[in-house]
Amino acid sequence: MAALFFGQVLGGYYLGYLEKGAEGLPGTAPQQTKVSAGVITKVLRLTPATYYTVLAGSFPEREAALQLGYALADQGVPAVITEETNYLVLIGFLNNKEKLTPFADSLHIEGQKAQVIERQMNAVSFKFRADDAYAAEVVAPFLGDLNVSLQKGLLLYSALDAAEGLPEPAAAKFTVLAAELEELAQSGQAVAEREESVLYKQDLSALAKRCGSWATAIRGWSGDPRRVAMLISQQQALALLEDYHRLMAKTN
Repeated sequence: MAALFFGQVLGGYYLGYLEKGAEGLPGTAPQQTKVSAGVITKVLRLTPATYYTVLAGSFPEREAALQLGYALADQGVPAVITEETNYLVLIGFLNNKEKLTPFADSLHIEGQKAQVIERQMNAVSFKFRADDAYAAEVVAPFLGDLNVSLQKGLLLYSALDAAEGLPEPAAAKFTVLAAELEELAQSGQAVAEREESVLYKQDLSALAKRCGSWATAIRGWSGDPRRVAMLISQQQALALLEDYHRLMAKTN
């Protein structure tokens, strides 16, 4: 789907904006093997992590969710819309609920009450046939690296105080993360373009682009102390996480 300059409509997720490793990170578990209906399947289990985001609205129809996305964008607030049972309008990516509560309370949305909700990263595993060497040797390691970057970003964002801007020590860590994401964007696209990638090509290309967009947002934020710039970079991470989860879900 074509991208919009003031936002993105990509892979079912909308990012609206109208202004106008770390030590101790969870890793990956060994691949496990299962047999179901005579098919041998391997499972890559990635370490779960709890994160919090602001649910600005939930709608059974996409158009209503998009309208709220536009309304938030008019307030200078970027939003990610993900299709689950309903279309969820989400803002923020932290592992600290208390830090998001004042922001949720500050949102002025007609007919909607924003609330902080808890979600799980890696609640779904990546599954593939045991004879799929490409998935085991190429796709799974890429997803593992992507998981580490997402978990690292979650820790870095949660350690910040938006009112204080981006302190120098944190800026250096985010610069390292941006460089890692740029490498992931390149390697992800290379993975997607391999001859064996027919099954995963579109999803891997989307993830590679998301990595590049997140890196760009981080680098842009480092030169822009406004709170909205930090939120935009968080939303790029959240959009990447949604596409990452979508690929996982497809394999289950």
